[in-house]
Amino acid sequence: MPRIAYLIRKTSGGMQTHICGLLSELDRSKFEPIVLSPAAPKLFSFLSDLGISSFEVEMADSISPKADYLSARSVADVLRRVRPDIIHMHGNKAAVVGWMASYMHKVKYMITTVHNFPSNLNPSLKYYVVAKRVNKMILNRADRLIAVSSEIRRCLEDEIGIAPRKIDVIPNGIDMKYWEVYRAEDKDAGNVNMGDRGTGADSKKMLGLPEGAVLLGAVGRLVPFKGHAVLLQSMARVIANHPGAYLIIIGDGPLRGELETQAGELGILDHVKFLGFVDEPGRYMAALDIFVLPSIKEPFGIVILEAMALGLPVVATRGGGVPDIIEDSVSGLLAEPEDAESLADAIERMLADKDLREKLARHSLQMVTADFTIKSMADKTFRVYSELLAGR
Repeated sequence: MPRIAYLIRKTSGGMQTHICGLLSELDRSKFEPIVLSPAAPKLFSFLSDLGISSFEVEMADSISPKADYLSARSVADVLRRVRPDIIHMHGNKAAVVGWMASYMHKVKYMITTVHNFPSNLNPSLKYYVVAKRVNKMILNRADRLIAVSSEIRRCLEDEIGIAPRKIDVIPNGIDMKYWEVYRAEDKDAGNVNMGDRGTGADSKKMLGLPEGAVLLGAVGRLVPFKGHAVLLQSMARVIANHPGAYLIIIGDGPLRGELETQAGELGILDHVKFLGFVDEPGRYMAALDIFVLPSIKEPFGIVILEAMALGLPVVATRGGGVPDIIEDSVSGLLAEPEDAESLADAIERMLADKDLREKLARHSLQMVTADFTIKSMADKTFRVYSELLAGR
C-alpha cells in the first residue's frame, strides 16, 4: 500500500484545520498516512484517536539555514525508517525542510500544498534574498503543487514561474457536522441549536451585551495582513451611526496591545471586546449577527466557510482568494482591502437590510454545503496522489 508522509510546521488555525480534515477523510484502504511535525499535543492526540502514526521532528519557526539543515536531518532520519512513496509538505517552511530531507533520503514524489502567497516573505528578514531564491527553486522542483485558491495559483505561475500542468487548485473544506452543532436556527428568537456546548444567546449574555445589541465578529491572528486596524477604523463610523453595534475579535498575536490602544483612541473600546484565543470559537461565532473578514490579502479564508456554515451573513475584503468563495451581493458583501470607508459602507448596508442578511446567509450556507466540504477537498487531493503514483 502506498505510504504518504505528511510534513507540517508548528501550526494552528486554517492550516491545522485543513490537515486534520484531510487525514480524517483519508481512505486507509488505499493509502497509509504518517505525520511528521514539531511538538503539537492536540494534533498528536487527534492523530492517535484516528490510529495514525506521528513523529515529532525539529523545525524552527524562523528562517535559519543552520536550523533548517538540522531540521532536515531530523526529518530524513524518520523518512529512512518509514520509507514513504510520497512526501506531502504543507507551507513554505515544511517545503524547505522536506526538500532537503528528501535529498538526504530519496523520496520518489514531492507534493507541496501552498497555503499562503509564495511572495509573502518579510523583506526585513536577515536571509530575505536567499530565502526568496530558495523558495522559488524548491517550489519549481516539486512534482505537484496544490494551491488553496486561484489567486495563489496565479502567483505560482506569474511570480514563481511554475508550469500550469503542475498546479492543482483545491480549495479548503470544512467539517459541516461540527459546525451544524453551533448553527443558529432562529437568531431573532434566541433559539440556537448548540447541543451541550451552550448557546449563542448564552454567549451574548456572558459578553455582557445589552438587550437588542447587534454583534459583529472577526476571527484571526492579530498580525498586520489580517487588517484588524482597518476594521477598527470602520467600526468607529459604524458605531457612531449604529450605537447598538458591538464587535468581538477572536484571536491573539503581536498586535493585540496596539489594537486595544487604537480602539481606546477611537473611543470605541466599550463596544469592542478582544477575546484572545478561545478553544471553541464556534460558541462565540454562533452569537454573531454578522461576520467580518477585513484581511488585506487573504490566501483563502477558511474562517469564511465556518461562518457560512453557521448561517451567518459575511462581509469581507476582496483581496487574495476571497472572491473564490464570495460573489458580491450573492453569497456575501465585498469591500476594498485597506479601505475603512468601503468596509464601513458594506457593514452598514448589511446592518440596514435584514432581508439582505437572510438572503446572503441562506445562499452561502447552501453553497458551502455543496462545494466546500472536507470530503470534496480530500477526494481531489487523493486523486493527485493516484495520478502521481500511476505516472501521470
